[in-house]
Parts: sequence; C-alpha cells; structure tokens
Amino acid sequence: SMTKDNPTRFPRFSRLLGRTSQSTKTLTIVVVLIIIVLYLALEYSSSTSSFVHHQQTLECDLKRFQFPLYSSQVNIQGVPEASYKVFSFSPTEDEFISPTLQPNASYLFEDYLTYDMIDMAGNPKLTGQYHIIIDGGAMLGIHSFPLAALGHHVHSFEPFPKNRDRFVCSAEANGFENLTINSLGLSNHFEKICMVQDWANNPGSIKVKIPEEYDNCSFFADAIPLDWYWETKLKKKRIHTIKLDLEGYENLALFGARKMLMESPPFYIFTQFSPLDPTLRDHDPISILYEMMDYGYTIYDLWSGGIVTKRNEVAEELALRLPHPGAFRALKMVHKDAWHLTRAEAHCLEV
Repeated sequence: SMTKDNPTRFPRFSRLLGRTSQSTKTLTIVVVLIIIVLYLALEYSSSTSSFVHHQQTLECDLKRFQFPLYSSQVNIQGVPEASYKVFSFSPTEDEFISPTLQPNASYLFEDYLTYDMIDMAGNPKLTGQYHIIIDGGAMLGIHSFPLAALGHHVHSFEPFPKNRDRFVCSAEANGFENLTINSLGLSNHFEKICMVQDWANNPGSIKVKIPEEYDNCSFFADAIPLDWYWETKLKKKRIHTIKLDLEGYENLALFGARKMLMESPPFYIFTQFSPLDPTLRDHDPISILYEMMDYGYTIYDLWSGGIVTKRNEVAEELALRLPHPGAFRALKMVHKDAWHLTRAEAHCLEV
C-alpha cells in the first residue's frame, strides 16, 4: 500500500529527494558565497572611491585664501632648473617653513633633504632619466616642486586642507603636468584617520591621533596603503625615491608598502623615525628598521652621518637618544640596487 511511513516502497523517489535536497544545499552555499564576494567588493570599492573623488576635485580656488596671499620664487642654489613658485602662509600662520621660502630668507627649510633628493634622482636634462618620486606628507610641496621642476614624475600626498589648497595653486602656477597631488594620507590599510594641528603657528605639525583622542580631531582624512597606489595607479612601475614626513605615521606607511618592498623596492627612502610616538603603540617601531635591512637597505642617520647596521645596538640607541615622544630622527635608506643605478647613470654622463 502507498503510505508516507514506508518510503522504502519507492526507492527511486527517495533517492531523487536526497539528490534534490543536496542540490538545494549546494545552491544555497553558492548563493551565500556570491553575496559575501559582492559585499567585500562593495566595501573595497567604497574604501577606494574617495581616492578617485579627490583626484577629480583638486583644483585651485584662490577664493579660499585669506588675503594677502603670500607668494614667492624659491631658488635652489646650484640647480637653477629646480627653482619654483610657491604660495605660502603669512608669518603669523606659519613661523617655521613659510618664512624660509621668502626671497630674503637666510636658509631654505630642510634644504639638506632637498639637495640630497635632487642628488639621488639626478638632473634628467643631464642624465636623460626621468624617475617616479613619492612625497608623503608634502605640506606646501617644498620637496615635490624641485624634483617636478627637473622633470621627474612626482606623486604627492597631503591631506591637510590648508596645506593642500596652497600646494594645488602653486602647482598650477608652475604649470607642472608631471605632478600628481593626492588629498590622502598613507597607512598600512584603508582607514579614516583623525588629524589635528599640534602647533597653531606651524601647519607642518599635523598629527594623527589615537582613537582615545578622537574628540580633539581638527578633521578626518582618508588614508591608503602605498601598495594599492603602486599596483593600481603606478601599474607596478619601479619607484626611484620615497620621502615620508608623516609626523609619526611613517612606520605604518612602510608597513603598507610591504608587497612593493619585496617585489620592486625603491632605490632610496627618506623618512622620519619616531619610535616613541603613541600612534605606534600596537606596533614595534624598531622592527621596521630590521625589516628594511632584510629588504636590502642600508640605513643612515642623516643628522649624525652614522650608519644603522647592528640590529641590537644602533637601532635601539636611536630611540634612547630621543628626548620626548614627539621627537624623531631623519633616516636615509639606500637599497643595494642603487649602487648599480648610480654606475649606470655615471656611464650615461660619460657617453
């Protein structure tokens, strides 16, 4: 008799039900996986969409400035081709950097870094070699502009609106088409970072704050890993020089460039080293020096001229010599491939 209590009377129907049930489970799993993939894709798209937005909207708007607008011609002694025009701050807004950009200034802010970067990249008018340069924490563009004036392809990152607005207008005044300005910070992952100007009279003192201090934010900025920029925007072309002045966030920017450092390490990296900065509380700041050595870099202390090679001595001494958490050292990292590049450029000059 046909009863629902005895399905064995219909073995074919039972097997069909089993196969149908299994197919339904498989289909459900596939649908769930598709939904997860679409969700992750949307998350990634939303995290990177701000980058496209920033690139499309960076235009000079002089109406944003409070007049009088301070502008000047900055002459790079010995390398006149690297000279440039710049819009800067008034003396009351900036007591540190802008005054050194005026014609009557006795020195140029961080001129040692400017000349070293020029020396490493070379003058394309002599070498015929145009390089890709990354300037992280560009401020008013004082390191970007000389290299762009020489013809190098410079990609700059400056999230602070007051700095960025002047930077963009200066770039337009110079007519640099080989300079890309990104209104972004650099980090080890996509994130929004809380930033504040530490000193009222120093727009170069923009600090990233830890979550406990978010109530004191001046503004939030989007930050990206350098690996993403290298892969998607530079199409994995080799970067010649990176400069990082991120007020304590330099280590995280390097952590966000690990893939590039392994596959296509830049020849030179100029960076501040702030091992006592509170934003690095979840990271071992000394470890990045050891990691950079493993990538093939020789590390120099720009101020003392010393070389950082001994893992357990010099690196830790750099931290011990710093008087307070906001203090830093200026480091220059030279990759082993740079020595071959230097010889190639020398040969080019001979020819």
